[in-house]
Amino acid sequence: MSATGNGKIGIPVILLKDGEGGIITIETKQGETLRGYLFEAEDSMNMVLKKVHRTDSAGRTSSHDSMYIRGASILFIVVPSILSNAPMFKRISHWRSKGGAPPDGVVAGGQTAAILRKAQQRTGGMHPGGRGGA
Repeated sequence: MSATGNGKIGIPVILLKDGEGGIITIETKQGETLRGYLFEAEDSMNMVLKKVHRTDSAGRTSSHDSMYIRGASILFIVVPSILSNAPMFKRISHWRSKGGAPPDGVVAGGQTAAILRKAQQRTGGMHPGGRGGA
């Protein structure tokens, strides 16, 4: 079962998988900030980070060779800006320009659709890749 609960992988999970090998920043629900290389991302948004710099809610810092983070404990994730050029954003723009829906296996609904709308608003109506209107 994947993160969307219906056997399909959602756009945020695809984005995370595209980001494997890059440096990401995670803020947890407990107020910790984790920054490191995304080694692996699972469909449930559980992740393994390598070379992690951790700042706890009191501001104390520590370094770790690797950490496993449960997806349920994540408040938000900052991914590398290079991912704005990820192929999946070109596909989303293509689906919208054709007035159709994404192919089977990719879900852009609910919270994911809201995230995409906010990204478009912040970029002046452009899709997150920054190369054209939706």
